[in-house]
Amino acid sequence: MKNYKLVISLLTLTFLLGGCKVKESAGAYRPAEDTKKAQSTADLKSKANTQTVTESVAEMPDKIRSESFKVVDGEDATALKTYNVVIGSFQNRANAQGLQSLMKGDYAPIIVINEQGMFRVILISYDDYVTAKQKIAQIKSQFDDAWVLVQKK
Repeated sequence: MKNYKLVISLLTLTFLLGGCKVKESAGAYRPAEDTKKAQSTADLKSKANTQTVTESVAEMPDKIRSESFKVVDGEDATALKTYNVVIGSFQNRANAQGLQSLMKGDYAPIIVINEQGMFRVILISYDDYVTAKQKIAQIKSQFDDAWVLVQKK
């Protein structure tokens, strides 16, 4: 009888704990299918809420960093401008390439490497900071941790 109660207790505990679900956070590290869905949703929201995005840009904290970097072999350095929107940073180049390939349908992302060996995935580059900041506001639901990178001279 003791074993029966133990089994029932364990099953009940398993059921209770198994029913809990951890909320997933937005970011660059979601599975590919979730990323594409989120991007579609973000694109629709950004078109419908242009004024809201513009207003939220003024409220956004500045996420800007200046560091020396170079474009990795095979990437087009001519597309880089002053203000680069970074959507991911990786120690492993293969991980950066994975994120890059996810975004290639809608953008022409570029991978750069800094002096510490970190691979940065740049989604898009602009000549002015305000436009880069607006882009970050548009992609916030997909890349909450996006930031602006400026080449240190």
